[in-house]
Amino acid sequence: MTHCFVLDAQGRKLSPTKEKRAWYLIRKQKAILKCKFPMVIQLVREVPEEEIDSTPIHLGIDDGSGIALVQECRAENKPVFKGTIELRIDVKEKLAVRRGHRRYRRQHKKYRPARFDNRSSSRKEGRIPPSIRQKKDAILRVVRQLTKWVRIDKIFLEDVLIDIRALEKRYNPYRWEYQQSNRLDENIRKAAILRDRNTCQDCGATNTRMEVHHITQGV
Repeated sequence: MTHCFVLDAQGRKLSPTKEKRAWYLIRKQKAILKCKFPMVIQLVREVPEEEIDSTPIHLGIDDGSGIALVQECRAENKPVFKGTIELRIDVKEKLAVRRGHRRYRRQHKKYRPARFDNRSSSRKEGRIPPSIRQKKDAILRVVRQLTKWVRIDKIFLEDVLIDIRALEKRYNPYRWEYQQSNRLDENIRKAAILRDRNTCQDCGATNTRMEVHHITQGV
């Protein structure tokens, strides 16, 4: 991270500044260090409302736990923060262990008849599996923390389609078939080039270097 989040004496969010500038303000006793990583400083003076920069700052979130803040500038956009959220990968295993303990405990309760499907959390509408929910909650916790230090005008979320075959070809596989990928290559970029036979889908050019990116549809 090469930039630092800035707050004024009243706690109002200002535009980020470079770390070198932040350490200079701290040495001159014009600011105090609130957090070291990510670096956050608070000025000892109050900035008037008319002097606060209102340049838009956008937050980009990759569903695979990547996150970045970009500030719009006159010449070019300036990245002010980027990082990777380390998500837990042991939730499924811990749930399996807990399920085994509960099953063992229920089988040894001889004083009441066995019950089935009696957990309201497993039957409620719109339920999200815990292994997926904890990943979304981890990203939301980081976003809520960033909003305390910096102004975020827009949030862009990169979404991923789970099964393209089901959307394009009305393919309805069995449960065990979801684990069998029909991708032409493990690298998504190579798979897209092989699928399109090295032909640009925009201008139809062939035998040239291909750029593989998201499709942007005009209004």
